[in-house]
Amino acid sequence: MSSAELKTSRFSIRSKIERPAEEVFEWYLKPGALERMIPPWEKMEILSHEGNPSSIGSQVVFKIKIGPFSKRWVLEHSEFIEGKSFSNIQVHGPFKFWKYTHYVHPSENDTCEVEDAVEFSAPFSFLNARIEKRLRRIIQWCHERLKNDLQVQNRYFSEPMRILVSGSKGFIGSDLCAFLQSAGHQVVPLTRRKRKDAIYWDPKTGEIDKDQFEGFDAVIHLAGKSIASGFWTKKLKEEIFLSRARDSWLLSQVLLRLLHPPKTLICASAVGIYGNRGDEDLTEKSPPGTGFLADVCQKWEEATSSIENRGTRGVHPRFGLVLSSKGGTLGKLLPAFRLGLGAILGNGKQQMSWISLDDVVYGLYHALMTKEIEGPVNFTAPEILTNASFSKKLAKALHRPLFFRVGEKFLRLILGEMADEMFLASVKAHPEKLQAFGYSFFYPTLDFTLRSTLGIFEK
Repeated sequence: MSSAELKTSRFSIRSKIERPAEEVFEWYLKPGALERMIPPWEKMEILSHEGNPSSIGSQVVFKIKIGPFSKRWVLEHSEFIEGKSFSNIQVHGPFKFWKYTHYVHPSENDTCEVEDAVEFSAPFSFLNARIEKRLRRIIQWCHERLKNDLQVQNRYFSEPMRILVSGSKGFIGSDLCAFLQSAGHQVVPLTRRKRKDAIYWDPKTGEIDKDQFEGFDAVIHLAGKSIASGFWTKKLKEEIFLSRARDSWLLSQVLLRLLHPPKTLICASAVGIYGNRGDEDLTEKSPPGTGFLADVCQKWEEATSSIENRGTRGVHPRFGLVLSSKGGTLGKLLPAFRLGLGAILGNGKQQMSWISLDDVVYGLYHALMTKEIEGPVNFTAPEILTNASFSKKLAKALHRPLFFRVGEKFLRLILGEMADEMFLASVKAHPEKLQAFGYSFFYPTLDFTLRSTLGIFEK
């Protein structure tokens, strides 16, 4: 059945991009570009991806969530005009008809306009208006992401690099790898599962093929047992410690013995290194604090000292609370807050150092490309909030009330040591080094961050 025989909705959205049309069109064809165009609030997963839009007949298979159900959505690249436009159509999925076309229109002064044109027919015609509203929201977000990615990528001149990344499928790693690929770099995952496109290692058994680690310009080590993966038993705390300190040390020893070690090693850390410091203003020069997380982070950073002393530039991004609606802490908070069941924790006065996931990705790229940056770097937004302020802003963004407060005693009763270290500790860590070396935050405030990651756009 053709679109003419159906009740079809058609609309398009245009945005100006401050880059040449040829460059923007080429970006769409790069590996990682499609992944960068999936909004964090949309429950979409790419199951398979053949070729790029220039490969007519190749398909992309998504798994999408429709209410409580999952469904396969198969799109086929159907039209391609070099430097101008490309289209995809639905082969199998929830729509009666679907066609999506990207246009890149040249403008004066080496700028262009991107246009996304959508033509679709929902299973039931009364759903068309609701779906169009949802799609408009997605496209607005995609154009904002495109502008930001291109701005960051074109700030630095670099030959394509070969980069090894651990934790490539994780909360931060998946976004970072897609960004690096869309910037033209070759990304190789370091995994504990044997895959054709990755380097395998097993830190527990010491099974490592050292020769495979040769030839990388940079290594980014993000992998580690989540500190929120369960109640802090003695066993889990040991796993958390070993997955950071032991694994980082082992990786550094492998790199140290290479004929050509990487020029840069970025090894994750966290603001937990400062411990519970009340309202004290903390910078990278501040001494470590006390507690389990502070000890873990300190050993984590020390673990790579041997290779850093041999000439490899070492960077330790001390992550604050990384925010994205796709997961992490914010992803866990959203269901309760959407139901009006959000709560202030303890007295609500504890300082929360946070950062948007996009600024983590862009900040890591800035650290990778800025040779003067080394040592610990606070990855936190300029705006630091108390838990009470954070909770109120989140509730306001969702148009929900905030009635509840969870007391310190109750948190300690159900969470034990985790309560004091993860939820009640106060850390006011400033991004002094990032800003001193020229990084400008895209999402410096929580309000702006929530609007982007929740897809809240002004009408």
